Amino acid sequence: MSPRPQSHRAAGAARRALLLDAAIEVIAEGGVKAATHRAIAARAGVPLSSTSYFFTSIDELIAAAMDVAATRLIGNIRRLAVEPVPRESAPQVIDRYLDLLIGAAAQTGATGAEKLSQLTLYLQCRHDPALRPIAQRLITTYEEVTESLLESLGVPDAHFRARVIMAFIDGAALQNAAWPRGIEDLDFFRRAIKALINSTPEQD
Repeated sequence: MSPRPQSHRAAGAARRALLLDAAIEVIAEGGVKAATHRAIAARAGVPLSSTSYFFTSIDELIAAAMDVAATRLIGNIRRLAVEPVPRESAPQVIDRYLDLLIGAAAQTGATGAEKLSQLTLYLQCRHDPALRPIAQRLITTYEEVTESLLESLGVPDAHFRARVIMAFIDGAALQNAAWPRGIEDLDFFRRAIKALINSTPEQD
């Protein structure tokens, strides 16, 4: 096979990636309604025709962008799943866990594009059921990694607590997007997560 087709495919893949990155940013800043072919192409710095060349519709482009954002978020949280967790380092592990999920957002007062697109994804699932598998994959991974982390720390009722913690974090992230309170939020998140870990769930 000649080098030219390989080069052409590489250029095409790079342009498609540019469009997906641009779509994530546009969705994070203006929501799904702002994600038009023109706005995304302009943000990517590519011709308008590029969007229809790689994607059959704006809905397909939005779904692909949200899938990319979810994959990146999953990659971040899975970093915890592959690292050993010594029992004596529990406070440090919890801090590292929070930094991966919400630390940067709370410290800077600005939530990252991927996290904002995640919140948009959750809300958009109500209107577009085709997006639900992406949201389910993200939620399931977060809960599984959180449960594994809690088990490694010797926390009882890890499955229940993992769901509670992730529900809290997603709700807190939504509040942070509406009203960023900087370092105050980071301190609050840390105290709240530690309280959830140490609490006693109600038993039937």
